Amino acid sequence: MPPRVIDFPPFRLDLDDERLWRDGAAIRLRPKTFAVLRLLVGRPGQLVTKDEIWSTVWPATTVGDDTLTKSVRELRQAFGDDPAAPRFIETVHRRGFRWLGAGGTAGTPATPAPEDALATPVVGREREIGFLDVRLAEALRGRRQVVFIEGEAGIGKTTLIDAFFARLGRDPRVTCARGQSVEGYGAGEAYLPVLEGLERLGRTSPEAVAVLRHHAPMWLWQMPSLVDAAERPALARAIAGATPHRMVRELALALEALTVERGLVLCIDDLHWSDLSTLTLLDFLARRREPARLVLIGVFRPADVRGREHPLSALQRELRLHELCRELVVSRLDAPAIAEYARLRFGDGVGPVVEALAASVHRRTEGNPLFVVQVLHDLVERGALCERDGRWELRAPAESGEPPHGVRQFIERQLERLSARELEILEAASIAGLEFSAAAVAAGLETTVVDVEAHCASLARREQFLQESGAEEWADGTVASRFGFLHQLHHEVLSARATSARRAMLHRRIGLRKETGHGAGAVDIAHQLACHFEEGRDHERAVHHLARAAATATGRRAPREAIGYLERALAILRALPEGPERDRRELALRVALGVPLLATRGYAAPEVERTYGRARELCRGLGTPREIFPVLHGLWIFYEVRGELGAARGLADELIALAEREDDAALLLQAHHVVGETAYLRGDLTEALAHLERAIALYDPHAHEPLALLYGLDPGVVSCCYAGWTLGALGRLDRAAERIEEALALTRATRLPLGSAVASIAAGSVAQAFGETRATAEHAANAIALAVREGFPLQRARAAILHGWALAAEGRGTEGLAEMRAGLDASVATGARAGLQYFRALLAEALGRAGDPAAGLAVVADALTDAAASGERHNEEELYRWRGELLLQRGAATDVAEAESCFRDALTRAHARGARTFELRAATSLARLWRTRGERAAARDLLGPVCDGFTEGFAREPLRGARALLTELRA
Repeated sequence: MPPRVIDFPPFRLDLDDERLWRDGAAIRLRPKTFAVLRLLVGRPGQLVTKDEIWSTVWPATTVGDDTLTKSVRELRQAFGDDPAAPRFIETVHRRGFRWLGAGGTAGTPATPAPEDALATPVVGREREIGFLDVRLAEALRGRRQVVFIEGEAGIGKTTLIDAFFARLGRDPRVTCARGQSVEGYGAGEAYLPVLEGLERLGRTSPEAVAVLRHHAPMWLWQMPSLVDAAERPALARAIAGATPHRMVRELALALEALTVERGLVLCIDDLHWSDLSTLTLLDFLARRREPARLVLIGVFRPADVRGREHPLSALQRELRLHELCRELVVSRLDAPAIAEYARLRFGDGVGPVVEALAASVHRRTEGNPLFVVQVLHDLVERGALCERDGRWELRAPAESGEPPHGVRQFIERQLERLSARELEILEAASIAGLEFSAAAVAAGLETTVVDVEAHCASLARREQFLQESGAEEWADGTVASRFGFLHQLHHEVLSARATSARRAMLHRRIGLRKETGHGAGAVDIAHQLACHFEEGRDHERAVHHLARAAATATGRRAPREAIGYLERALAILRALPEGPERDRRELALRVALGVPLLATRGYAAPEVERTYGRARELCRGLGTPREIFPVLHGLWIFYEVRGELGAARGLADELIALAEREDDAALLLQAHHVVGETAYLRGDLTEALAHLERAIALYDPHAHEPLALLYGLDPGVVSCCYAGWTLGALGRLDRAAERIEEALALTRATRLPLGSAVASIAAGSVAQAFGETRATAEHAANAIALAVREGFPLQRARAAILHGWALAAEGRGTEGLAEMRAGLDASVATGARAGLQYFRALLAEALGRAGDPAAGLAVVADALTDAAASGERHNEEELYRWRGELLLQRGAATDVAEAESCFRDALTRAHARGARTFELRAATSLARLWRTRGERAAARDLLGPVCDGFTEGFAREPLRGARALLTELRA
């Protein structure tokens, strides 16, 4: 008799407690699997036949060879044992197994497995396993691999991955991680399968947690089981201002760091249910050029992807086009593979009939592995395949009788053999989910957890429908076992059996119990609860949890998922009774929806106006000032960016009035910025500067950091930018440069990508105004790099215009003009019209420099037409001035007089609004024209007073050039 506790480091086996430990951590084994282990350990170094194991572990029960094989496979996975070179369990082909590890003594040394030993219980998958081996070999050379594995339901995709991972279990060169997408609302929970896989990896690998902490704090934040409570505040500070692009960039860096020395295989099952963020992440990782010993595997059903607009289909097609992925279609089994499986399942005794049996089963199932297993089981159950004196007889072919049509019929026939109570529990379990807690099912049936656990455990031990999945403890102290369906189709068939009324009742009960049991932690399963309550017709709770799920998605920088949850919540909300309470809920949802819409659809998208417009209607009846303010702000963004400055000014006035009534520093800060920005675009420079300087004075970088997430941009950064532009127009050139430097310094402190891009564009435009071509190019290039990396299309477009101007100014006209035109087209495509006057003036200047005044005049004409329609006046004088310069360059008979008129017009307009810099530029152009006509005194008298009005900026353009001209005129 073996000792009751056996140590064979790193393992420890406690036979009394029926526990297997590794380095102090318990390894969970199914009861039957542990019984097999006990039997093997009791006879170290000796052959234990299959008959002995069956008669000892499964007495009075008819089981197939695959049942025993599954238990041995589970043991090998626990020990990390390789069947081809075993250290613990040796397969004695067609006879049984031998324990090679520690027993009552020090154990028996491992011996090489015989050449014909079964290396894996998977049959007919040599091609697929070989394909994956090749992909892994490529990855270990530093060439990252993306593999899509597709196949119909029941084809054996999961079994294939199980076998592949089992082969890698003892390979010191490779680490494996695995996550699964779950069916739910179309968007799904952001990054769920990746987070699941990383969390599993982190539980066994402190090194992985350390890498995530350093390279991907945003991801580690989402995995509370891997983070001490004391560490969370530091992580929170590290992730401030994170964006969706930062999320994917962080993980890319982390995966590359994880794979410096070892390979990593990361598999996502059921990718057809994946959220959009996970697919975006896969796309990003596939396109990275940096070396990585990484294999990304996505497993999906083609039937759930093709034939309709599915983002996975588009992703697969795009990656295939650029040869960035490999595809593996899992094939059906042929008759020889089915014969091999039958031998493994039934032993040598099936030999005489195995060919006929395999052919019959193949005709019936067309080689679908799930069908094969079910057909063979059905043949034994109804006596068509029976054993007599150790030999199997096929009394009727698989096609005979009244066979079920498809796997659903097989499952229904299996269900008929269950007790009424087992069937009732399974139906309730199917409502609880593909994986479920016994406590949830108990709530649905209004019974005890013990009762549900007992029946589910019995089914799992018999390997019928369920398998054990560990235990779960809820916040209220509830402890219960978890189970999962052996196959998705089992879950689908059972859930379809419930009537509509019973389904709704079960969903409602389960949802209520999980909501109570999880307490404050219910936010982590909000999307599950929303599904239960929607199906349970508890629309109020469904809306509540969808809103919480959206907040979680927003926190993970997954705006598209947040939009999906919120739009679903708004649709469900219509089922609630009309009245103030429903309106209040809709207002909250609309306000929450506006922020992710701005981020994904663009500031000028029609749905932004619809969302905030409806929210404003609701505010008139019930909104508080703090609820009304973000609504008005969202509408202001929409109208301002679209260039509808009249409407924007009206909203700005409402915002400042509201903030002053509330006397709230945060609201006043944002309102003064809004009024100042709008006034600048409308050309009211004095008013703009007063409000922008007031906003800057109110700004506290630490206290007002959350405003960047609420409104899209840090108000301190953007106020400094607009103040810089305003000061520059007013002729305070040195002070303008100082404000821009302050904006850049703030972005370095806050590290918010969008603010950094905006500040770089502002710095580039000021450098352009000062004639600093090299600095313009550098700031524009910085903004482009940020915008590309983070996904800011408008900033990318406008920075490209500045960069193109710099190229043209350096003599690379063709290249520069192409970049400027592309940038303008891209900017207009976003729907943004505000600010285009300035960029069109730059293009007109570059066209004139390139010798194409006619094209430049056309650009100016379009810009002036738009300015008249929108009320945008901040750069109008420059358009008139450049019209005059281009007319002079064209040189027609009437062009000189018309050009002089344009210069005079620009001069008058600039003087009227105190735009000293634009007045100086117009005066300089007019003075040059008069000088060419010999009117030097008039030119001197015009330019002198304008230059004398400046008190700073003497070393900067345009003042430096104007003073040089004045000196010449006075000579």
